[in-house]
Amino acid sequence: MRHSRRRQRGQGLTEFALIFPVFILLLVLVFDFGRAIYAHHTISNAARAGARVGIVDQTIDEIRAKALAQTVGLNPDDITVPDPDFGCPVGGPTGPLKIGCEVEVTVEYAYQPLTPIVGNIIGPMTMSATTRFPIERVHSTP
Repeated sequence: MRHSRRRQRGQGLTEFALIFPVFILLLVLVFDFGRAIYAHHTISNAARAGARVGIVDQTIDEIRAKALAQTVGLNPDDITVPDPDFGCPVGGPTGPLKIGCEVEVTVEYAYQPLTPIVGNIIGPMTMSATTRFPIERVHSTP
């Protein structure tokens, strides 16, 4: 009876040793996946905020500043806000801006997982979010 109990205790330790690394891997996958979702949600909000400024004020620096101000919690060195795109469906992209033309703001983020295990599996990736709104007031030329 005593010998059987000791063997069961060793079996439990062996099972724990086999399952523990898998459990830790799942835990860090969930952690990094949550960070990726947060980053994508944040850059989507930043693109939307920049485009909302762009519908009434077409100053590129103002649009970029508003978009960058909305990226709380992300590394500012990994964020890129290219020049907004102003275009009119009628008259082409080089025509004069007027009400009804569109402003398109894109925010890009170089996502890097924190855990080295996940970083080796999926590696760094570039996330991008774009928002396009019609211009409601022409403020200045871009």
